Amino acid sequence: MLIEDDPIMLTLLVHLLELEGYSVAVNAADGSLEQVLWSIEHEHPDLVILDVNLGDYSGFDVLARMKAHDNLQYTPVLMSSGIEYTQQSQDAGADGFILKPYMPDDFVGYIQHVLGQ
Repeated sequence: MLIEDDPIMLTLLVHLLELEGYSVAVNAADGSLEQVLWSIEHEHPDLVILDVNLGDYSGFDVLARMKAHDNLQYTPVLMSSGIEYTQQSQDAGADGFILKPYMPDDFVGYIQHVLGQ
């Protein structure tokens, strides 16, 4: 599942991941934090790719709520941002962080690494 508020980035990432054979659920992060969490719980994704900067709330807010939720706490999360948040992501319990902009091969490779593929 991609959680991204930039519609162009969202479209590009969906296209890239579908070309790689992944089934992609999206959340444009244009709703409330509760709606985003409901979407994650409803979709049961193998991985959440979570942008840090989402507007009214941050990816860290989403991650904290996921870690406190019985059904979501073990869902792998890959954080992403144009600002370096590797240490903060690790401290918050994310499974990884990737700095934007990234090359498509690096992005897919990081996803495969987090998923153990």
